[in-house]
Amino acid sequence: MENKVICPMPFMKIYNNLDASAYTSCCWSNHWYDEEYNITNTLPLEHFTGEVFSRIRKEMLEGEKTEFLKEYCNTCWMREKQFDYSPRMKFNESIDCGVYQNFDQNGRMVDNDERFIQIGINVYGNHCNLECYECLPDNSSSRCAVMNKLDDPKLNQQFVYDPKRVKSFNKLSKEHFRNIVNEIVSYGKKIRSIDIVGGEPMLMKDHFYLLDKLIESGHSKNIEINYTSNMTLMNVEKMKKYFDNFCHIRIQWSLDALKERNYWLRYPTNWEQTVNNCNAVRDYLIKIGKGTIQGTLTPSLFSITTLKETYDWLLINDYLLLDQMPMNVVDNPKFLSPQHLPQELKEKIAPKISKLSKAHYNQLISERSDDSFQMAVQYADRLDQMRGTDWKSIFPEIAQYVK
Repeated sequence: MENKVICPMPFMKIYNNLDASAYTSCCWSNHWYDEEYNITNTLPLEHFTGEVFSRIRKEMLEGEKTEFLKEYCNTCWMREKQFDYSPRMKFNESIDCGVYQNFDQNGRMVDNDERFIQIGINVYGNHCNLECYECLPDNSSSRCAVMNKLDDPKLNQQFVYDPKRVKSFNKLSKEHFRNIVNEIVSYGKKIRSIDIVGGEPMLMKDHFYLLDKLIESGHSKNIEINYTSNMTLMNVEKMKKYFDNFCHIRIQWSLDALKERNYWLRYPTNWEQTVNNCNAVRDYLIKIGKGTIQGTLTPSLFSITTLKETYDWLLINDYLLLDQMPMNVVDNPKFLSPQHLPQELKEKIAPKISKLSKAHYNQLISERSDDSFQMAVQYADRLDQMRGTDWKSIFPEIAQYVK
């Protein structure tokens, strides 16, 4: 019988979400708060090899939807129920199941020479230069500033934003930060990749300290770096040392649309400069034969209407592989979900979306809420007032439904 709970991520990755510091195995997990074991008091690989993660792996191998696993994995289970697809299913389709062989039936790591651990922790802060309209503020210092200016409790609730909590993000002592780096370096022969997310990595200077230590140790030549970046600041000059010294580079370029649409959605992105940065980085990685850069999209209420055009541009310009659609799903804030678009517009774009992504098509055709649509309109209006922009001229296909 098919195991409907097993996921490769707890068998290969240690991760923490910036807003709560709890350790988990991926960004989709719903386990965000843990006073006993978190980034401020526990070393990451100590936790990965410890009792909690071993229990996660053991119960996954047994194949039961236990209450304990629900604390970590319910987000995927709910998506499978609602949209018939989830990150868990995607991971199982794309990741070699041989990773399970690195653990015994009790979920404990066995002693072997395999290089399989992915480090996805964030102890570098949430510094970011963009104000992406759908971004959860916890993940961006610029978005925090916007939410503080808006000063709207209703919006704070929608974005799960608590200014007091944000002020306490990852207040690590220098000693604890260096202990984390030293632990990662000590596991160098087991580490397959380092994920750098943010915030915007180019502004999170502390992550370079970790990369420098891995270069000094000699382990970097066998380790991949995975970046998620808006590419407004990353260039070859800044990154050549790291491109040259790590074995492979994978870059996810976060964008939501093209040109002026992306400027508004990921305000204030300079489209021309960003594309120039991407082209130069892509060409250098091709030249040295050590990496790739691909576009990653987050289809939301304001961006899904031109998703097909964005996809085609990425494909034509070699930022996607054929039949590959790396996309996130907007489920927070809920009022920016594409399903709340006017019904007539949803029916118009649905055929295009169905050809690109089953999960996003299922989300799009889900029941809409006009209250949510009106909230999205009011939110866009308020952003325009702050920025001096005009969303209605940029997204006329949506603006025509505003009374």
